[in-house]
Amino acid sequence: MDSVTAKAIVESLRRGIADQDHIRQYTADSRLERSPLREMRDHLKDVGQGISMIRFINGAYGEGKSHTLALLRQIALDKDFVVSEFPLETQGVRFDMFDRVLRKMIEVLATPDFRAPKDNKTVLELVIQKWAKQAEDIDDALDGMGLHPSMIDLRSAISLYGKILVGKEVRHTGGKDRLILLRHWFAPEPTKMRTADRRMIGVLNNVTPQNAGAVIEGLAVFFRGIGYRGWLVLIDEQEIVPTLMTPLQRKKCNENLRILVDTLNIQEPRRGFYYVFASAPEFFTDQERGVNAYPALKDRITNAVLPLTGMDADEMFEVAQRIQEIYRDTGEYPDRKQIVSDEDIRSFVEEIESRFGSVRYKARGFVQSFVSFIEERLGRPDALLTDLIDEVLGRTFGNIGAALSAAHKK
Repeated sequence: MDSVTAKAIVESLRRGIADQDHIRQYTADSRLERSPLREMRDHLKDVGQGISMIRFINGAYGEGKSHTLALLRQIALDKDFVVSEFPLETQGVRFDMFDRVLRKMIEVLATPDFRAPKDNKTVLELVIQKWAKQAEDIDDALDGMGLHPSMIDLRSAISLYGKILVGKEVRHTGGKDRLILLRHWFAPEPTKMRTADRRMIGVLNNVTPQNAGAVIEGLAVFFRGIGYRGWLVLIDEQEIVPTLMTPLQRKKCNENLRILVDTLNIQEPRRGFYYVFASAPEFFTDQERGVNAYPALKDRITNAVLPLTGMDADEMFEVAQRIQEIYRDTGEYPDRKQIVSDEDIRSFVEEIESRFGSVRYKARGFVQSFVSFIEERLGRPDALLTDLIDEVLGRTFGNIGAALSAAHKK
């Protein structure tokens, strides 16, 4: 691993944030065989055949939900799926507003061949351009995909997009850049497009909270039609639904989730959708603000909840060894010897299990504290091992606990 990549990974780990592009580098092999990754990897086989489904990960803060979603993202991309991964936000992306969801899904879209925007083109544009270059006739190819007749605007937008990107239609007309207009249509903003602008790209209607779901469904059909196996939509921090939204927002969000579940049960045309929501226990246990307050949704997802399995001592030991290897690749250590011995790692892990074994945020605390432990060991090589471990664990777990307490008081 080059030093720049290693430094970037270490910095992500220091802040407790999953490094999506290199997450396998510091994940124990055993994690892939634990719940919920074990089940979700099996689900990809069915999703790849066009089956659509939804699952909810139940895990507390710091227990590894974001890490799990990042791993699933990497696995899915390696298996030729399209992936959109993002967190819900109280003032941004929420499932009570499907047009915002669509915008975010397009913004963070990743595919096996295009994992990020490139050459001033969005990933969606790169995908459409690659397909349009290979299509003998763009419109004939779209006709054969089985897009619902009601999706005439989506079909027209994709057709024009492809033709502009391969030079079969002009990009600028009437003083307007039609690529910009198409981006606006696919990623709707609060200010809707004017009728004259929509005419320039051949669509009749704006994308709204009411029709955005249908546009998402149509895009899924398109992605499968051009060769991808399906579309994974991975949503983190779903706990904002019961904890931070207003009653009206919660009701609308839960209603949209119910509609989404029912839509996924309609298996024709085969879209290969896989929605995964990472949620805190409050969403499942709160009697007034969680799913229990909305029986129509609760009944539909009871058998779709996957518990997040915590880290044991063996997994922590393997992860610690991998983190140390990454840290050595930063080039900041003068030679390739171990920074800390396997015996020291065992002592570190045993102390965590003894003091914090039942703490829900043990996974986050372990990763952040081990990075800190390595740095302290490098800076104070003559310090007593037990003192270093005690100091690092007390500081790291104390800071996480304090941050959680402060958040709960808000």
